[in-house]
Amino acid sequence: MRQLGMPLATITEVLAGTDEEGLIRLDRWWAAEQASNEARKATLEYLRDRLLRSPGPGLAPRAVLTRFVPEAKVACIRADSDQQSLVGVLVSSMMEIHAHLEQAGAELPGGWSVIFYGPVTPESEATVEVCVPFTGLVDPAGPIAIRVEPARSEAYCTITKDECSYPRIMIAYDLVDAWVRRSGWLTTGPVREVYHPGFQYAAGSDLSVDIAQPIEGTAR
Repeated sequence: MRQLGMPLATITEVLAGTDEEGLIRLDRWWAAEQASNEARKATLEYLRDRLLRSPGPGLAPRAVLTRFVPEAKVACIRADSDQQSLVGVLVSSMMEIHAHLEQAGAELPGGWSVIFYGPVTPESEATVEVCVPFTGLVDPAGPIAIRVEPARSEAYCTITKDECSYPRIMIAYDLVDAWVRRSGWLTTGPVREVYHPGFQYAAGSDLSVDIAQPIEGTAR
């Protein structure tokens, strides 16, 4: 496990329980590592495009839309993360929540979201919250909390799976932010990324993620 680069704390968790529990923890850790490597690769490609002064991946023109989102019961995990560890934190949290909900017999409509309570950068951490909607009776467990996400209006734009890699995804954030400012809406909560059902199976060119900003008021 040390040859894999696994931290000692994670090794302790793998060895602490039964072989079956250790296998689950090992698979979760490896999935998070693979996701982090994919994110680093995407960042490298983005930087190479900038240095080569090629047109780059950019972000094709698209509309910012509004919608009403009804309240939903969610299971969630909050964690602090910087940019380097973000993907691993999101993937491991989502897998832990899914395993808990499935064990409890909850119904999952599909999809999940990440709420950002501050700017996540390579130099600083912020709190993020991974939320998975469900129906049924489920108790909180460990880091997993159960709460109701209130109904809200959102301004959002939809990007492809390829476009959701950092730093390319920040172009979509800027697009939504500029639209909200121009339109005169008031923001009512932190921005979030909403991952469509089947995101993990989507092709790179498939529209798969919404960048959504809760809003209220009357647009100008």
